[in-house]
Amino acid sequence: MNKVAKAHLSALQLITAMVLSGCGGGTNAPPPPISVSFSAGSSQTLGQGQSVMITAIVANDSSGKGVSWTLIGPGALSKQSSTLVEYDAPAKLTDNANATITAGAVADPSKTAVYAVNLAVISVSVSPATANVAVNATQNFAAVVQYDGSNGGVVWSLSQGGAPCSPACGTVAPTNTASGASTTHVDGKRGIYDD
Repeated sequence: MNKVAKAHLSALQLITAMVLSGCGGGTNAPPPPISVSFSAGSSQTLGQGQSVMITAIVANDSSGKGVSWTLIGPGALSKQSSTLVEYDAPAKLTDNANATITAGAVADPSKTAVYAVNLAVISVSVSPATANVAVNATQNFAAVVQYDGSNGGVVWSLSQGGAPCSPACGTVAPTNTASGASTTHVDGKRGIYDD
């Protein structure tokens, strides 16, 4: 083979290599899709006046723009950043309710995650619920309060037939206790306590 033929063959090989590499012969894969999730689960039950911090994780967000936040339902959002928000439950609840917080990726708004908040009214349980108390005897009771953002505890009182009866039917001390703390009923005339 002469020198001219070898030069043409080398040039042809070089052109073929350039064409193949420019026509998909490389490995330029598309970037992975953006996804949005939360760092500590996607739901919470709160009572009136309570709050929760919510942290969004945005995967494959090369722009680093984070998320925008949207609230549907009662309550408010505060302390917002591109990956963090605080949800504040209403100060007063008369009924159970629900709220949803949506985190949408700024770089791709079609990518979202939804955080569900179950709002529960204050509930009180007393232990024991029923007790037979002898005349002039004592009985300890404890109340547990759930979903009270103010941690106000309970106020104890005695009644018979829906009407206050203390001190004739006994006394309660102390009359104000924190959730879970005991109070003592000292019975005067009545021997049965029903919650």
